[in-house]
Amino acid sequence: MSTHIDSAVTASHFAAFCPTSGMDPGRHYLPEWRALNSLHGHLENDATKALAEFGLSLVEFTVLDILQEQANGHMRMQDVALVAGLTTGATTRLVNRLEERALLRRVLCDYDRRGIYTELTDDGVELLALARPRHDDAIRDILTAEATVQTLSDIAEGIRTQ
Repeated sequence: MSTHIDSAVTASHFAAFCPTSGMDPGRHYLPEWRALNSLHGHLENDATKALAEFGLSLVEFTVLDILQEQANGHMRMQDVALVAGLTTGATTRLVNRLEERALLRRVLCDYDRRGIYTELTDDGVELLALARPRHDDAIRDILTAEATVQTLSDIAEGIRTQ
């Protein structure tokens, strides 16, 4: 837990370490963006570390996680790309890797033969069940740390006052 708090403190004090006295006044939003970006980096780093023991990257976990949450259990490839924040080419490579590991499979859309769905396999469901608690704990630890809450409050206040 202390690593999460230390990460959040670093993010909350970002502006103190990066003075902006020479910054163009027209770029007044940059300190908030930098603090938010720093906090995101710490969140991503902690989640990545938590998932490493399961052999999953954060984007792989995100895709498996969102697939399991779908009411019908699958998503079209272009929707996977949107969720993962990837190009269609990168999504194809990601899905190929996960398919090679037997964590998901592609199936043809029933009503549109050109459409391809991606869905979890039993192995994907099993790995996700093991990895999800570690991922969720890492995210919860940093998001609920007092320093993180203060950072987010400072960011929101800085945006509101501009």
